[in-house]
This record gives sequence, C-alpha cells and structure tokens, in this order.
Amino acid sequence: MLAAPFTNVLSGSLGSRMQWEKWHRCPCTGAEGSARHDCPLCNGEGGTFDPPSAIFRAGLTGVSAKQLEALRTKLGPGLVGDASVSLPANAPAYGLVSSGDRFLAVDALDPIEWVLTPNTPVRLPSGAVVGQVFALGPQGASLVAATLPAPGADGRIKVSQNLVVRMRAPRRFQVVADIGKLRSWITDLPQPFLLKQIDLTTR
Repeated sequence: MLAAPFTNVLSGSLGSRMQWEKWHRCPCTGAEGSARHDCPLCNGEGGTFDPPSAIFRAGLTGVSAKQLEALRTKLGPGLVGDASVSLPANAPAYGLVSSGDRFLAVDALDPIEWVLTPNTPVRLPSGAVVGQVFALGPQGASLVAATLPAPGADGRIKVSQNLVVRMRAPRRFQVVADIGKLRSWITDLPQPFLLKQIDLTTR
C-alpha cells in the first residue's frame, strides 16, 4: 500500500518513456573475460543484448555534483554515472536489472553521425531514424546522396564503399550500480539505478 503512490507517480505522465535492453555475456569470452575479436555474435564486444522491451515510464533524473561525491564515497571512484533511473513496480525491468543492462530514453532523440566502412558491418542503434546518407562523389571532390543498404539476416548493414549516415537515436544509458536500499517489510518500492550515458557519436 505504501509503495502504490510511488508507482502511480513514476509510471504516470511525469515519468520518462523508457525501454530496457537486457545484457548477456557472450560464450566467446575466455576465462579472463576477453572476447574474440572475430566473434560473429557479439562482434568482439563480449556481450549481446535482448531486443528492447515494451515502452514503459520511469523516473529519469540527472545526478548532481553533490550526489556524485556522495556516491563516490559509498561505491568507489569507478562506479559513477551521470543519471539515475527509478523503476516503478509495474515496469517490465522491475526485479530483473543487472550491471551492464541498458536503458533507452525513447523521447530524447540525439543527432549522431557515423562513417560506415566496407570492413566493418554494423547494427544501427535501436529506434534510430536515418536522415541523410552520403558518399564521395567523382574524384572525391564532393558529397553525393546515397542509399543505405538493408540489414542482413544478422541485423548488420554491410556497405561496398564508405558512407556517412546522419540519424537521430534514443539516448542510451548503461547500468553501473544498484543504489537501492533493501526494505523487506515494504514490497514494490521503486528500484533506483545509477546510469552512465553511452556515447553513440564515435565510430
């Protein structure tokens, strides 16, 4: 009963629209945790993600400098982030989140630009909206409009020449720490996690 107001507020119109991507370690990783660079499943990243969950609402807020200092003291210098999310009890991720998982802020679309090369097939970010695609024109003196190939069966796009892709994609965060407090006598309290924004602009 005590947790119901929290759930109503976080999952109501004041909450941010989110999606959750569950992370799984790839079988190609060795005993020391290093991944195979040529692994066709994880592409050398050491893990894979489930498809994004259904959209839900949760409390997404920035972390102030004062809060960061307190968290560094509590969790250590490596476990810092720049945002936090509070999951209501009716979120699909509730009770299932672990370090490495990702959250997508559906309505926070950031402009990004990637260069795709023939040697490196890529998956576009989930929810990405492609705007313009360019290639080098004759003699490499100008840019000309190009068409992005369709993804293959593995979901990756393979190009025959360098392409610049301008798109917008939901802002992504990775879970770095669970900052909740266990209260066994109250169920369904919001679950807070510390997040680090993922930079999708570098390729």
